[in-house]
Amino acid sequence: MLKRRHIEVSGIVQGVGFRPFIFGMAQQHQLVGWVLNHSQGVSIEVQGIDSELELFIRNITQQAPPLSHIDNIEVGELDVLSEQHIAADYQNQFSIHASPNANLVNSTNQLSTHLSPDFSLCADCLDDIYDPNSRYYRYPLTNCTHCGPRFSIIKALPYDRKNTSMADFAMCDQCLQAYQDPSDRRYHAQPISCPNCGPQIQWRMANYSTIPDLKLSSDQVLQHAANAILAGGVVAIKGIGGFHLVCDATNAKAVDKLRASKHRPTKPLAIMVKNRAQAEHYVEASAPEWQLLESQQRPITLLRKRQTRAHTFKPVLSNLAGNLASNLASKLVSNIATNVPYLGLMMPYTPLHHLLFDYLETPLVFTSANRSGQPILINGADVAATFKLDLAGILDHPRDIINACDDSLVHFAGGQRQMLRLGRGFAPFYFPLPNTIEQPILAAGAQQKVSFAIGAGQNNAQSQALISPYIGDLTNLEMQQDYQQRINSLTQLHQITVAHYVCDQHPRYVSHLWAQQQLTHKLAVQKQVVEPLIAKIKLDTIQHHYAHVLSVMAEHQLNQTVLGFSFDGTGFGQPDELATSLEQNCELWGGEVLIANTTTSQRCCSLKPFRLIGGEQAITSPTRLLLALLLEYYSLDQIKALQLNAFASLPEHQLDNWHVLWSKGINSPYTSSIGRFIDAYCALVTDIESVNFEGECGLKLEQLALQLDSTSSLPIAAHLFEINQQQCDWLPLLVMSIDALKVNPLKAAQSSAQQTEKIQSKLAQLLFSQLSHFVLAISEQHSQLPIVLCGGVFQNRVLMDIVCQQLKTNNKPYYVSQTLPLNDGGIAAGQLWFAAHQKPERDTLPADHIVPS
Repeated sequence: MLKRRHIEVSGIVQGVGFRPFIFGMAQQHQLVGWVLNHSQGVSIEVQGIDSELELFIRNITQQAPPLSHIDNIEVGELDVLSEQHIAADYQNQFSIHASPNANLVNSTNQLSTHLSPDFSLCADCLDDIYDPNSRYYRYPLTNCTHCGPRFSIIKALPYDRKNTSMADFAMCDQCLQAYQDPSDRRYHAQPISCPNCGPQIQWRMANYSTIPDLKLSSDQVLQHAANAILAGGVVAIKGIGGFHLVCDATNAKAVDKLRASKHRPTKPLAIMVKNRAQAEHYVEASAPEWQLLESQQRPITLLRKRQTRAHTFKPVLSNLAGNLASNLASKLVSNIATNVPYLGLMMPYTPLHHLLFDYLETPLVFTSANRSGQPILINGADVAATFKLDLAGILDHPRDIINACDDSLVHFAGGQRQMLRLGRGFAPFYFPLPNTIEQPILAAGAQQKVSFAIGAGQNNAQSQALISPYIGDLTNLEMQQDYQQRINSLTQLHQITVAHYVCDQHPRYVSHLWAQQQLTHKLAVQKQVVEPLIAKIKLDTIQHHYAHVLSVMAEHQLNQTVLGFSFDGTGFGQPDELATSLEQNCELWGGEVLIANTTTSQRCCSLKPFRLIGGEQAITSPTRLLLALLLEYYSLDQIKALQLNAFASLPEHQLDNWHVLWSKGINSPYTSSIGRFIDAYCALVTDIESVNFEGECGLKLEQLALQLDSTSSLPIAAHLFEINQQQCDWLPLLVMSIDALKVNPLKAAQSSAQQTEKIQSKLAQLLFSQLSHFVLAISEQHSQLPIVLCGGVFQNRVLMDIVCQQLKTNNKPYYVSQTLPLNDGGIAAGQLWFAAHQKPERDTLPADHIVPS
């Protein structure tokens, strides 16, 4: 029996070979009809024998292309066409139809089809660029349906060549033939190009000029770049989502030069290695970590540094690089990632990278081309203007980057993948929302590591959330402009008009102020028209740490009540109207335990507060934080009598001045931040005086903890974090640590460097184990609730390994995000999850979930 169906498919179904896949399936099942892209996804109309048609529909999900992701399939019945109509409507075949006009307005205000992330070079294209018989031999911008740029080159939907930055490059006859041939791997591959018709790489000087009267081949351009790198220079190289600054990772002076150019004096840098064999020389990794490093997402992966170097690695140079010195050593220099236990590695992910390594056997520093705190640069002329004569040259090409996208940064913690920065290969990221969204929502995110989120209906079955790639910190005008531009780009791509904003409660966050401005502007516009353009315009503000919990709930699609441990730096808290003291009413949170669901939260415990002496200055001054901890229990004279090494290099009046600020509360608010507590504890244990980058103290303690012999431990009580009156008191831990340092003074003549490090390692391990005990103790009080771990502190791998192991041992169900960042990069997802669940009257927590004061 013949049947006819209309099928709508939504998800990541454009730019991933979905239409060619449908075409091939239709031929396999002897069906007639058509398939086309449109702004909402893919439409299919198909007719054939009933049994073959059912198999076809089933296999759409079961055999979909590897880079696709189907969110929803809607199948509708149509009247069967007669043979005469089949000949007229379908031409007795199955075909791919041209997409409708991209300029048509999305009147439904629904989220358009998903944008595909950019992917690394596939194995088949890698073979092509090294096959002398291939048209793509040594072509640095080779790609196909299964790899290459997607999100970074798109201007409008649907995803067709005319709507990308490849529109200006007319396909040659051979490329057009491949593009139109259903049996070809490049069938409907929108960025398809070859050396005859595609963009060519260029070598430009630091002032962005080219070499006069000389047209260089691709290999000559690569040779120029390699020579500049080997000579100790810094080269800017165009990637998929932005430019990188690149230098020789075995040349300390070159690394220093790059750091000076980037204004990044100490924060660890990532490197790109030629292959896994080279990577194994520098790092140790588990099978899942190797798999992630080599995946088609090709993220920067933080891996444990290899501890021993019994020999200097001297690789054999390729024939193309035969003119280079044959005994080039490849030992990494120390100023790439100093005093941290991990090294950020990535593998080549574009054909250009692979071909460049034909001229180089040394690993390369690969870091985004931007000044510290500035947006990543996507235009070669801007790179030249920003870095001026700091560069030895610029490797550019005319395939424009439309949407900037930084490299993703990941690691494994607690036995699973953890996203530190959501970028290339993973972003934009989509997940389902409850089918309650009537008007599009935009979640503005936080202040640091900002991403934003968009929520809207997608079809009759469900709504969708879109999480933008990582943007950065909104600390200056350039970043704020970049933030606005990216919001404009994604809302315009999906053709939606936002009517509901949600942001952090912090009144001075730029994202908060921006959301308020949008609301004010749209309300003003609405008053000026007779019929409102937007039905309901509103703004919600969400407490920062609650949003962290909601972010993990969003990724795991949780709607029930949970016990959320939200540990981070400092975020705007919820003032307590019943507080009897300033300390109790601290407004800067960061060590919170929340009983939460999708509509409300209740703070049931927090770290005992202490002052931030000097306000924001304390964030980069661990010694101020340590003094603040001690002053909660000791007088200034008693603290001086302790003769702690952390204060040894400070002039005496410095402690006196800080004490005045503390005692009078001058610019010294209270905080319950575990992140700041870790900084203070690091000052006690290691004498660190200042912080040069976020998380430095946590990494320093991780380094120490990882050096500890697993059989070595301090004799300790079961719990050195005491839980009293809904507060976690850290005094017992502090006292024991001070006593350990006094018994084994770090600067005593009889104390060797080895003994000193052993004591430090024990104390570092002690901190992480006690934080884990704290989590377990609170979870025992609420045994009926699943646990959520969130906030930047849980990016600490040692802490996460201990906490997760303890929770597993005690059969505690817990959730941690894997794709959404645990840090502030995930805040927007949590804000959106809250907004999507709002009801006219919000639910309240069950009475038995509230912990009495």
